[in-house]
Order: sequence, then C-alpha cells, then structure tokens
Amino acid sequence: MADALLPPAPVATTALLDRDPRAATPVIELTDAGKTYRTGTIEFEALRGVDLRIEQGEYVAIMGPRAPASRP
Repeated sequence: MADALLPPAPVATTALLDRDPRAATPVIELTDAGKTYRTGTIEFEALRGVDLRIEQGEYVAIMGPRAPASRP
C-alpha cells in the first residue's frame, strides 16, 4: 500500500541515452574536482579527479552521512 504513495521512478529514454554529450551546454559541470582536508601535518584526500556533468532534465541525488554539526 505504501508504494501507491510514491511517485513513479524516472525512466531513461532513448533520446536521453543517445544524445551527443557535446551538443548541449550542461546545467552543472565539474572537471577534475578535488577536496583535501588538512589538520596540522595530516592530509586526507577525500576526492581526486572527479568529473560530473548534469544535463537539463536529468535528476541527480548525491547522498552521504550527515555532518556531526548538522545533527539537532
């Protein structure tokens, strides 16, 4: 019964999959993104060389653990 309350899952269409990625300007684009955390002499490379391209009409969700400071 709970499934009836959820919206339908998105379905990739052939037009979206066959599209030339260079044909349109992306809504969001990251190239070679990185993030390094430093504490004193310790370095932790959380991200290295991340590429991301989000086209108009695409749905994207990025999830991870909540930061301790954001907990009520």
